[in-house]
Amino acid sequence: MQGGTLTEWNELEVIAGVQRYLVEQGELSIIGDDAAEVSTQSGRVVLCADAIADGIHFQLSVWPPELIGRKVVAVNLSDLAAMGARPRWLLATLAAPADAPAREIALGIAKACASFGVSLVGGDTIRAATTVISATAIGEPLGSATIPRGGARPGDAIFLTGPLGGSALGLSKLDAGEPVDLKDPAINRHLMPSPRLAESRALVACGATSAIDVSDGLSIDLHRLADMSATGFALTFVPVFPGATEMAALSGGEDFELAFTHPDAGAVQVAFAEAGCAPPIQIGTIVPDSAGRTLRGVPLDRTGYIH
Repeated sequence: MQGGTLTEWNELEVIAGVQRYLVEQGELSIIGDDAAEVSTQSGRVVLCADAIADGIHFQLSVWPPELIGRKVVAVNLSDLAAMGARPRWLLATLAAPADAPAREIALGIAKACASFGVSLVGGDTIRAATTVISATAIGEPLGSATIPRGGARPGDAIFLTGPLGGSALGLSKLDAGEPVDLKDPAINRHLMPSPRLAESRALVACGATSAIDVSDGLSIDLHRLADMSATGFALTFVPVFPGATEMAALSGGEDFELAFTHPDAGAVQVAFAEAGCAPPIQIGTIVPDSAGRTLRGVPLDRTGYIH
């Protein structure tokens, strides 16, 4: 269930309210990145948490249960990838009705962890009225610092690790009654999202100034990056997944590509080549005016998948 606009509450106001309270309590942590970096006596770790729910992020009546489990792992690892962190451990909680395919979902979580080289170290299972799976992923920074959303600077080029809109296209096919065919590129994209872990290493190697995973649509996610960076952006190009529309690429969500910024396009291309990754796609430039957020010169609305 993708698409939609922000109408009932403002995400930034929610985050700002929590941040004000933390400051009042003497906390210095910043809320708003894809994950949180914390320091311990033994080193630095990066943590994130994400959840998916039946009817919102997947359809239990349509999705193969193991792929539901796989998705909760993938979306969490995508957040770590956006921060330039190597995933190491995961905890998962499964809440489901008595008739839900809980064993198959849990097996999907375990298989996904194994395929991504992550240790499943714990979690919980509970009975609930609807199926909700949440996970906490823990990783280690790949570099001397993580990659924030708030590091973009005027003049930086904006890149994407791949085209967008494929997941929305896959969802539309499933909603139209097409069978679950993982050989269909769009349906595969929707049912089997892949965190860009190799690309994350390339971002660290080249020194990306900011990054975000495109989970809710390019438009809203770039606004989030610009909000944290106190900048604007001027997009000239939107790479669209074959068969999808530009609107789906801008607001469909759940493609889990990485959007990132860097002042030197050449250095970016070298880093991706050395990492064995496909070349990223340059789509625009960061601009100093935070009110200037455009696509081909036209203001780009803050639209996307709100959940």
